[in-house]
Amino acid sequence: MEWNKISADFEPDGSLRDIYIHEATLVDWQAVIDAIRKETPSFSFHTGGEPVEMPQNISNLFNLGPDDFCSTLYVAFGNGTLNCHFFTEEQVEFDLDPRDINAGLLPLLIDFMTLLGTTVGKPVSLTHENMPKAEIMRFAPASGRVDYVGPAFG
Repeated sequence: MEWNKISADFEPDGSLRDIYIHEATLVDWQAVIDAIRKETPSFSFHTGGEPVEMPQNISNLFNLGPDDFCSTLYVAFGNGTLNCHFFTEEQVEFDLDPRDINAGLLPLLIDFMTLLGTTVGKPVSLTHENMPKAEIMRFAPASGRVDYVGPAFG
């Protein structure tokens, strides 16, 4: 994948980019978190803004009540982070700031999407923020590759 073809989709526009695994299950979530623990060089987990140890059983993060603090997983990525907020059991979602992506980091982003997709055996999409249909790149389990879908807009 050539940076000059995809760079326009990472032009800062005030919004983030999202990485999605749709139709996720708790088994998928647990596999993703276990893979991150094993394969990523640096991550941290915060609850209520404070660093804490990530629970071994990830399903506990979805049983929070209205008075509970939000939990966030931060995965180091270049000079930034990939952020996971545990919004819903049915969708694994990470967000990233497009200013943190450049030609040198594109292979790491592709590797991360591939790690997620091969871990759960499902498609993984990179989209514009809160726009799951505005795909920029997609990991396809059948091919084991991340491909550029094309300009999300235009």
